[in-house]
Amino acid sequence: MDEPIFENVLNPASSGYRPQQPGSELVNRQLRQLLESLIDELPGAFRTVFMLWAVEHCPVATTAEIMGIEPARVKARYQHARLLLQERMMEYSNALGFAVHECTGHRCDTIVCNVLEKLHVDD
Repeated sequence: MDEPIFENVLNPASSGYRPQQPGSELVNRQLRQLLESLIDELPGAFRTVFMLWAVEHCPVATTAEIMGIEPARVKARYQHARLLLQERMMEYSNALGFAVHECTGHRCDTIVCNVLEKLHVDD
């Protein structure tokens, strides 16, 4: 696993994502600021690995060389950093009272229709 899981953590617009709802640019900006502050809170070794691999797109071998550690340690630190970020994001979402996996509106309807179609279920 030499490539990051996602294209660009801090700039979803660069990966082809285009906001479609009013106010989504503001929400994306706020989420970006939150994510940046949570990355800043990561312990040093985890933050460095996360920044090099996920944000700067350095290969595992390069990240390992820069940090003077084994590639397996880079992968472990990266996974741990992702877990820490995920936990903190969930804490924030729970504190604000919104569901991260909430499904509403047109997007939800499209997903449900596609799933039902795959299952061959009629209306």
